[in-house]
Amino acid sequence: MTINEFAEQLQGQVKDQADRLKSNYEERLMIASQMVPMIQELIHELQQFSYGYIFSNQEEEIKFFKESKPVLLSHYYFYRKDLAISLYDSFKDIESRRKYYESVLERMGQYARKNSEFYLYCITGQTHFDDRYFTRRSASYKGLIDVKFSTGYDDRLARLLANELLKVNVHERISSLDSNTSKKSSMRWTGKKTDAVELLFALQASGSVNNGEVEIKKMVESFEELFNIQLGNYYDFLRKMRMRKNSQPAFLDSLKTKFLLRIGQMDD
Repeated sequence: MTINEFAEQLQGQVKDQADRLKSNYEERLMIASQMVPMIQELIHELQQFSYGYIFSNQEEEIKFFKESKPVLLSHYYFYRKDLAISLYDSFKDIESRRKYYESVLERMGQYARKNSEFYLYCITGQTHFDDRYFTRRSASYKGLIDVKFSTGYDDRLARLLANELLKVNVHERISSLDSNTSKKSSMRWTGKKTDAVELLFALQASGSVNNGEVEIKKMVESFEELFNIQLGNYYDFLRKMRMRKNSQPAFLDSLKTKFLLRIGQMDD
């Protein structure tokens, strides 16, 4: 098996794993958190394969460092950044997310401008500098790289490809924020945040929402949008509730009392 065939085989594994995870999870965070270590391991396999491999000619080497390896590596960079964005999202409100997304787009634009000459060379299909950019013997790239497994420019190309994928991802996130903003509810949660968290965890535990097959994060996000509130670190609220004397659900007990009182008033 040639090294390019092996790289294509690994790319197929990435696609299969991504398809499987997307069919099982809605959360980007869950998908990215599993894709990053998986692709990292595949890159390590490719690296070990390359150490004992001898390219048959310069064309094969160029194909590997210009096409095969950058594509696989771009998926790693994409999911790693997607994971970072998803983690940020889980702790921030809508406006903070929007500003963060814009900063991500700006940094990607800066990277593209910094590498504009090389970027243009790649996307226009030029080949006259391939021996300079994509062979290990002639690469003029300076930096801390594994000279047996990289020319330096293959990594740069992978980051540019990853940014193209990430750009679409970030614009989708911004569109989602705009959609949620346009449908903003007029209702406000005027109770304590701890009461809201207590209610949400109780609803999840009851199995009354999606037969119990919904993540608490999704329930919190929907609650926040419906009642125009940011609950913050809801797991910290849960920890504090568990530390209360006897761990009694004070808000749920209060709800029951007030509900029975209201029913009694309606009967009267």
